[in-house]
Amino acid sequence: MFVSRVFAALLLTVPIAVAGVAIEQRNLRYRQAISLDLRRLEVLDEEFARLRLEVSRLGAPTRILAQLRKGTWSLEEPQQPEGETPQGQAPASMDP
Repeated sequence: MFVSRVFAALLLTVPIAVAGVAIEQRNLRYRQAISLDLRRLEVLDEEFARLRLEVSRLGAPTRILAQLRKGTWSLEEPQQPEGETPQGQAPASMDP
């Protein structure tokens, strides 16, 4: 009687343990795949940022030349209206 109970307990615990190990292995594979995908996404984000910077850098001279040819942009500094100060400078003191 005692032997059959021990045998029954082993028959229940061994498949449960094997199933638990299989589930843990599958979870580990999924975590590894997710980690790899996140790293690939990070690399792609960096590449995207680098390419956007390069496009911006390469497109800037073309835009500037086009604006100069149209006459909508000049090389001279714009005139400051009276009472306004350029950015980064303190206003002049106003003595009465």
